Amino acid sequence: MVKLRQIAEDFLVTELGGPEPVVGSEFSDCEHRLYRLEKRSHDTIALLARLSRHFHLSRRSFGISGFKDRHAITSQMLSLP
Repeated sequence: MVKLRQIAEDFLVTELGGPEPVVGSEFSDCEHRLYRLEKRSHDTIALLARLSRHFHLSRRSFGISGFKDRHAITSQMLSLP
């Protein structure tokens, strides 16, 4: 049997969305900030738990729109108050 996905680089996932706010734009004073989260071979839930401990924030502070494949290189938006 042939394996199509053997390493993380075999599968790239990029979240598509609207334009990203730019500092100094009309969106820069919003209550939440947007960040791009890029990860390689990491579970989204475990990574958010790690970030919440590191930055002393509640896990519920992080906003994401879905979970991405663990065995891949992924890029997605993350929001924080």
